Amino acid sequence: MSAKDQDASLVIALSITHVYVKSPISAVEYRLPTPLSLTGSLSVNDRLSEAELLLEDQIYGPESLAVNSKTGMIYTGLKTGLICEIKLLGEKPKIIRAVQLSSIEGCDGSYKMMNKCGRPLGMRYLNDFDFLPDGRIVLSESSNRFEDKDFLYDMLEHRPNGRAITTSINLKSPFRHTVA
Repeated sequence: MSAKDQDASLVIALSITHVYVKSPISAVEYRLPTPLSLTGSLSVNDRLSEAELLLEDQIYGPESLAVNSKTGMIYTGLKTGLICEIKLLGEKPKIIRAVQLSSIEGCDGSYKMMNKCGRPLGMRYLNDFDFLPDGRIVLSESSNRFEDKDFLYDMLEHRPNGRAITTSINLKSPFRHTVA
């Protein structure tokens, strides 16, 4: 088969696929804003070049971190489905405790297993959370359309599928929240 025939076959195959295969992506055009000037606090630097890797080959895909300011302990959920308590202070960082909320075998953090065991603390694709001085909790969710394992779909769509959620927890009206 000649190169010309191969090219024609590829074009036909892609055209047929485009017409008959339903895609989960519904893309829109997106134009990037003018980039910020890399000056001042945004200037190029090498601050992280000497950073120390902690717990290398011991934790895989940590998500949002919570730090206990009194004990210095760090808590995080991993792609493998574990929730870990980590001690960073002292001689050598180490995992103090690791809990798995499911009894599913083979939780390795892979794409195949992500929807069964990964991101135990996450919603669909929870980025982070923080506490505001007035007691409200702010959560950010990257996508309310796709799961973490399908983040590429979200990137290809260029749609505002994420959201910020504030939740006020009080005894009179628990879990009153605002979605932005």
